[in-house]
Amino acid sequence: MSAAPPPLLRVENLAKHYRLPPARLFGPPRWLRALEDVSFDLAEGETLGLVGESGSGKSTTGRAILRLIEPSAGRVLYRGEAISALPPARFRPYRRKLQMIFQDPAGSLNPAYSVAELIEEPMIVHGEPAGRAERRARVAALLEQVGLDPRHAARYPHEFSGGQRQRIGIARALAVRARLIVADEPVSALDVSVQAQVLNLMQALKEQHGLSYLFIAHDLAVVKHMSQRVAVMYLGRIVEMAPAAALHRRAAHPYTRALLTAVPRRGGAGTPPLQGEIPSPVAPPPGCAFQTRCPARQALCTREAPALREIAAGHSVACHFSG
Repeated sequence: MSAAPPPLLRVENLAKHYRLPPARLFGPPRWLRALEDVSFDLAEGETLGLVGESGSGKSTTGRAILRLIEPSAGRVLYRGEAISALPPARFRPYRRKLQMIFQDPAGSLNPAYSVAELIEEPMIVHGEPAGRAERRARVAALLEQVGLDPRHAARYPHEFSGGQRQRIGIARALAVRARLIVADEPVSALDVSVQAQVLNLMQALKEQHGLSYLFIAHDLAVVKHMSQRVAVMYLGRIVEMAPAAALHRRAAHPYTRALLTAVPRRGGAGTPPLQGEIPSPVAPPPGCAFQTRCPARQALCTREAPALREIAAGHSVACHFSG
């Protein structure tokens, strides 16, 4: 019996630590632990939602996977090939397959480039396609696919609205036939009236191009709409992972339940609103990272960090008393 093929993406024990200056002269160095022991798989054609408050490590995870920042520890595998430690020249072909949609469409597009030049640039960098006429034909086709008029390819980013600029960013990510796209808060900077349009566009393009998404957001309602599975992050760690429907139906971690109460819906909320702020990753609390804010905290939580354990098929939680 043949072995199952590896997942499109596998992240194993990913960590990112930043060394900080000492708090006092000749004092010991300090470390900001932005990510700690993050592991998950992403299947071909799947959308995995990554959700949590600001400072939870979501964007750092996406950037470390794409090596926009270098991870401190752990491995990233693409279709079974370890890519996180490859030298730049050998990693370069993977940059075609792994692309990113940024949160701020205005900040991610060079204002000195026309739309055609922005979308064509990655094709030139990777030499595919080689001919200028073929590249321009692909630019026109991509603009049409994202709902923009190809006749506007000579315009510059400032001549477009925020939603249109994000469509340009999406077209740019597709220019070199990406297979996996890390979407980092792709609609949070947009007006509510255009958020649904961009999300529906991303869904349509996923089917059209056979894409997989790592969809990063803080809005659980948006994540549920987009994702098959959801991973919840807190202070640089995954504290719960489950199919999207199961997570909304039976969230196991107190942090996840608190996030769900913030989603507007009919009926009362059974969990009190989350109090306080996420602790500093420079000085995380002992034991469970969530224990300083948890309404169900017990003595064990202050002494011992819970491991991520499976409580149902495909549903894992890092909590001593949930499940």
